Amino acid sequence: KNPLICTYGDQLIQDRVGQRIDEEWVMDFVRTAEEKWGHKNINLIIDDSWQHCQSFQPKSDTARFPDMRALSDKLHERGHKVILWTRPLFDNVLNGFETLSQQYNILTSYSPASAMPDYYKGSYMIDYTADTARDFLHEICLGLFGSGEGQFDADGVKLDFIGTIRDPSLTDSYSHPEKGIGMRELYLFYKMFSEEARKIKSDVLIDCTVGDPRFEGFITHNRLHDTHAGVEEKELRAKLSTLACPGLIVDCDGALMYSHWLRNHYISAAVYSVPSNYYLNGFQDYRNWNGLPEKDEEWAKHHDLDDREKLDFGALLDMTAYRPDGNPVMDDFGQWRLVTEDGQTNAYSKRGDTVIYYPEREGETGYIFTFRSEAQILPLFGRKISDLTPAPWRDTLQLDYARDRFITHLIPGVVYTFRWEDSGDSIDRAFREADTGTVEGEVDYVN
Repeated sequence: KNPLICTYGDQLIQDRVGQRIDEEWVMDFVRTAEEKWGHKNINLIIDDSWQHCQSFQPKSDTARFPDMRALSDKLHERGHKVILWTRPLFDNVLNGFETLSQQYNILTSYSPASAMPDYYKGSYMIDYTADTARDFLHEICLGLFGSGEGQFDADGVKLDFIGTIRDPSLTDSYSHPEKGIGMRELYLFYKMFSEEARKIKSDVLIDCTVGDPRFEGFITHNRLHDTHAGVEEKELRAKLSTLACPGLIVDCDGALMYSHWLRNHYISAAVYSVPSNYYLNGFQDYRNWNGLPEKDEEWAKHHDLDDREKLDFGALLDMTAYRPDGNPVMDDFGQWRLVTEDGQTNAYSKRGDTVIYYPEREGETGYIFTFRSEAQILPLFGRKISDLTPAPWRDTLQLDYARDRFITHLIPGVVYTFRWEDSGDSIDRAFREADTGTVEGEVDYVN
């Protein structure tokens, strides 16, 4: 449940996509996550590309990453998990070494280069219907997740470019077409990869994208992919994901992210997903800032976060480690709940403002985070509240158990905790004690 922190956004705005990152750059990125955003335990995704060009081989480019296992060990010592980005459906033969796919004789003559000739130069699709495909994937998974000599001991993978499946009308290079072609071959890959990965590391994180419940058991995190049209696009994808594959954790994906989307996106994402942050040193605004060569004060004033705001967002993302159980339900844009099978609401988001994680049982702890700097009315969903910590602004807390809600004025950027326990302080009781009887209808809170 810890947040996913991915290098790809910073790579975009610094023109470091592809073979343009190295170990020093990754460690600087991690230190920024720790020092500027306050993160302690993250799922770090080292994105495109720690390996050789277009390679599926678990072999780092040693000119940039001289010892991938040592880097993995170093990150583990700092309390982080290591997730490695890779493209599993094709391999490249122009990197100066014989690939495992060649050794296992499963590399086909079919190339995805027809769409992007320069990008896919030297890349050919892997035949997952071949007799040796499972043995090939076992060796790939050993290299990625194994803890032996020369193995990376990574904690998971982000699988990308899954849309580049072979077009059956353009190739006959299937060893066993009866096993499945097109989407059925993709199903075969997912099944074999997940089984081999879990043999080596039972709790391996597999982050990818599926929209069909028949694929649900093969991955752990369902990634929503890059957003181009705004926060509502992401939330519609999240709704589709949670309806199609309700058993999967959603990875909200942090690309592409603009500064004016941040609050609405991450408040909702803290309920429907494990949030991903792809940008630690500026957002997509900067990449599209009319070719500005470097940040200036005017740019920063409108499109960057100050040090305090980064820590606030870091606190929100870290709070998701306490995200309770339940299936995400979208009531409206920006308004999500986590609902259990018996109908209990365990989390709630208020668009761009506030997230509440409710205790699942009496006596347990709940969590609240808000960006709103004024009083607000929030639902209780059957809970009672005591020990709200730290104290709200001017001790503003009025409980109304009769109407299942409360009023409070919280300090923005602070993670609050409370217990599910009856403190005895409820507005409806106060009215009854004043001999006004049980109040019907709306309370005039102002008066």
